[in-house]
This record gives sequence, structure tokens and C-alpha cells, in this order.
Amino acid sequence: MVRRALNVLKPMCPDVVVVSSRPVPDAGAPVVPDVTAEAGPLGGLEAALLEAKRRDMDGVLLLACDLPLMSRDVVGQVAQAAEGRAAVAPERPGGGVEPLCAAYSIECLDAVHARLASDDRSLHGLFTEVGGTVLPALAEVGDAPDAFFNVNTPEDRDRAEAFLSRLTPLVVCVIGKKKSGKTSTSVGLIRELIRRGHCVMSAKHGHGFELDTEGSDSWRHRHQGGARRVAMAGPDQVAIMGGWDPGGEQPLEALVRAYLADARIVIAEGFKTSSFPKIEVYRRAAHPEPLYGGDPERDGTYLAMLTDVPGFQAHVPVMDLHDETRFTRLADLIESHLSREEH
Repeated sequence: MVRRALNVLKPMCPDVVVVSSRPVPDAGAPVVPDVTAEAGPLGGLEAALLEAKRRDMDGVLLLACDLPLMSRDVVGQVAQAAEGRAAVAPERPGGGVEPLCAAYSIECLDAVHARLASDDRSLHGLFTEVGGTVLPALAEVGDAPDAFFNVNTPEDRDRAEAFLSRLTPLVVCVIGKKKSGKTSTSVGLIRELIRRGHCVMSAKHGHGFELDTEGSDSWRHRHQGGARRVAMAGPDQVAIMGGWDPGGEQPLEALVRAYLADARIVIAEGFKTSSFPKIEVYRRAAHPEPLYGGDPERDGTYLAMLTDVPGFQAHVPVMDLHDETRFTRLADLIESHLSREEH
């Protein structure tokens, strides 16, 4: 749940921290401890505002980790409306305000401290006291839990996880001609997306590779026993080895559905003819022309071009192949695409 909150906040916030009363292993962001112990959400807001003050910032965008389905659309509306206001929060479907998905200015610190010293440590009370602005909320969609679904019990968690499990992975293909830099780009992009807390898996298209080791148990299952496909599983790893069905090589969609369905993002190296979003790597020293043809209709699945050609023109973002920020920028593009799919 911490990582889902980070995934929502990172694309729109330059600095993200996790405020917690206890250590959070592998949080994915710096952890700021509570200043006032056992103070609940109000204590968390106090720690966040004091950290913002220390960094000479105007305020904070607060998102509770027990709102794992919160939409970037809602958080984005809050962020856009925050400037010049003491506090901004969205209205919950059916009425009421959600003060745990809200923006608070540094000006609220005095009121926070006063409430922490009193018997009323309600965040709702603070929001009312500082004259917070309430924004209309997004409506529920279908039978899914709404963005404001709050996880308080194991049953709530199971319901949220059941909804998230129905989301299919976002597949992005890294394409290009031989020796263009596809593998380096795929590796860097996978690393950055995992750093942001996403569950990432990958697929690699190739020719003539052989993973069998003659005489091994798995080799014997396949070549002596005749199994079409062999699954190898252990405490720390899993592998699938074998051949295709009689119909031959299956499309990337089938691979993802059969073996990578529990990923949130799949980075596929190759598969240039698939219908999934694509990032092309074009290095002029390797090939005189890219795969990209400049036709928005034919190349409509492109997300970006990564190239060493100065001034390269395309209908999608073009990034320098040697720019140190390229993986960050590509990950931002992918997260934006992911957000549109989810919401």
C-alpha cells in the first residue's frame, strides 16, 4: 500500500517521503518519523509539515497509505487547487471530506500544534478550523471500489487486492534494429520502474537461443520424457522451458496472459509488430534509418523515440540516447499511460 501511494504521488511531486511511527523496510522513499508519538493522522501531518518547513517548502500533499485505490486524477485536482489555500481536500462520494488525501500549507502548523495539545486530534476538525476548500469527488465506476475505498480490515484489503488483480499488465515494447541499444534501454527502464515500486516483468524476443543443459533433470523431462513445456520451481526462482504448440510462435499477448499476468508492467524487448505501446531506440552508427517512418497513423503505437540524432523529428517525445535523465523521463511517460488505463 505504501508503494501504491508512492506511485500516485511521484509523477506530480518533486520530493516524496513516507511518514511513519515505525521503520518501513524497502519503503521506496525516505522515511520521516513522527515527532509526536501516538498522535494518529494529525501527528503524521505534523511530521510532514515540519519536514516541508525544514526544506523551505510551502506545504505538503498528503496521501494516506490505507487508500490504495486512490486515483491520480483526484490527487492531481487537489494539487492544482492547493496554491494560495490553507487546505484543500476532495469530497467523498456520498458526502463528507477526505482529509487524508489533501494539501496543507505550512500556515496550518500552528493549528496542528494547538490540536495536538488538546483533547481533539481530529484531522477533520483541523480541516474545518483552517477553512479548508472542498473539491467535488469523482464518482464510482461500475462495481469497482471507489478511489476513496479505505482499508481498515483484512477483508477490506482482500477486496482491494481482488480489484487490482483484475487489472491487466501494461505492456511496453522496446524496439529497434540490431545493436541499437535495446537491451541497455530495457534494463535501465526496468530498474527505474522497480525503484518506483512497480511490479515489473519482462519478455525478450530472440532467435535460436537454447536454455537446455543436456543431461539435467529438466532436459530429461523435455527430451526423454517428451513434455512440451517444463516448469522449474524453487524457493527463490521459477523458469518455464519448452516449445510452442503445433500452431507455432504465439503473439506477445498470449505470452503475457500465460506467464506474466501478475505483473503490473511488462517491458518487452523486441516484438516490433505487436500492437502494444513502443519505445524505439535508434542509433545512427548502427543503422542509417530507424524503424519509425514518421507516419502518425502507421506509427500510432509509439510512446517515444530514443536517439543520438540531433534534432530528430517525430510526433512523439524524442529523447537523447545519452541523456542521464532518459530513464526517468521514459518511466514518467509509462506511468502516465498506466494512469490513463487505470482511471
